[in-house]
Amino acid sequence: MWVLAIGVPFAILYFILIAALMATAGTGTYEDGSTSYSYENSSSLGAGTTVLMFVIGIAVAAVGFYMAASITAVNLDVADGKPVSFGSFFRARNFGAFVGTALLVGLGTVIGLFLLIIPGMVFAFFAQYAVFFTVDRGLGPVDAIKASFRIVKDNLGPVFLVYLIVALISFAASMAASVTFGLGAFIAVPIQIALSGLIHVYTYRRLTGGVIAPAPV
Repeated sequence: MWVLAIGVPFAILYFILIAALMATAGTGTYEDGSTSYSYENSSSLGAGTTVLMFVIGIAVAAVGFYMAASITAVNLDVADGKPVSFGSFFRARNFGAFVGTALLVGLGTVIGLFLLIIPGMVFAFFAQYAVFFTVDRGLGPVDAIKASFRIVKDNLGPVFLVYLIVALISFAASMAASVTFGLGAFIAVPIQIALSGLIHVYTYRRLTGGVIAPAPV
């Protein structure tokens, strides 16, 4: 969830900045005393590139949101003991509210990061279960964030321990990718996403008194 909360807003900002830079086409004149010439960049190319980059940015963000919502729903289905198939990874629940919650968490995190970094990290830590409330219980963005803050505040010790475990899993996945020159990422990253998601869902259900289906024998 930290990747979603922090990465998506920065990704959107990146595409906007790139598009703005590509749109700075115009005309100019160069002189060195003995020689003078003018040049002109195609403003239509700049405008076209701006639109293209904007569309690509929106498309990438939309796909990322949809996959994140679908994976969250799959993890909750596993906790409920429901059968999961390949198609389950392409069925998002409460998608609109999920996007709103993720964007609000991301915005709060980014603003906090600009305020000496620590406030952003604290906000992301307390809001890390918001999307689960949205997908699982259909809460709106604000109510989901409030609910996440409440359960984290009431269970700081266990939540922090889970955070450390997930951080270690992420670190191990990063190391596996690094020592294999990126090739290990094809195995390590999916495992990391699956384990982290299931751990978060298990913690969420435990802290909220929700259902956790017994493991199949």
